[in-house]
Amino acid sequence: MNKVTSVKSKKKQYLVEIKLDSKVKEYLVSEELLLEYRLVKGKELDDVTYIKFQSDLKKDANYQKVLHFALYKPRCTHEIVEFMKRKAIEEDQFKYHLNKLHKARILDDELYISNYINDAIEFKRQGPNKIRFDLENKKLSKDWIEATLSMVPRKTINANLQYLFDRKVDSLKKQSVTKAINQIKRFLVNKGYSFEDVNQVVSNNMNQIRSVSNEEEAILDDIRQAYRKYRNENEKKKEKILAYLLRKGYTYHTIKLKIGEYEDE
Repeated sequence: MNKVTSVKSKKKQYLVEIKLDSKVKEYLVSEELLLEYRLVKGKELDDVTYIKFQSDLKKDANYQKVLHFALYKPRCTHEIVEFMKRKAIEEDQFKYHLNKLHKARILDDELYISNYINDAIEFKRQGPNKIRFDLENKKLSKDWIEATLSMVPRKTINANLQYLFDRKVDSLKKQSVTKAINQIKRFLVNKGYSFEDVNQVVSNNMNQIRSVSNEEEAILDDIRQAYRKYRNENEKKKEKILAYLLRKGYTYHTIKLKIGEYEDE
């Protein structure tokens, strides 16, 4: 008969000594497994139970790793599975560990989606496209993602979009209006907002863009820079200056007009 001779607390686990005939073996056991086998000093385990205990011990050690990973921050099923693969946990144990996490209400993909979207909208101010892309990469249900996103009020999305627009506009330097618009659009699309919504907020705030970009001053600065850059060019000097300014986003008409004013000074 295999008999428990000692049970000592060790951090969040227990060091259990079991005597087998003349030998004593030590096992580091979780509280859950301790309670399951009712391991107290003097407890006797028959051979069948002892063999099962040893098998469960290895499985439980893996579960404790998975549990620690799952509790560190919110996780979805895909993330748990990828973690188990990295830790070389046997695939036939995957279902066991996932079921335990579900029963303990630690793993819930629908709740994960809801919390993720709420955090992305309220704190990160991300747009629906980025949120959808990130969640689908986690192998979560597309139907549930769409259902949850559909509950986000339109006014919240618009308010976040305007907030991000204002923040980006405030960071702009003097430049052509076209370049300023492209920078803003790129920024907002990368944040996950649709082209339609981005075009709308830009259209609604054109006066603000024009004011901040200050194209009148910007083009004169760029013309001076272009003349300095190509001052030693003999052939096609004007063509190179024109191409330089077009790349900056100014229209041909504006460039010709301002170059004329610059040369008249």
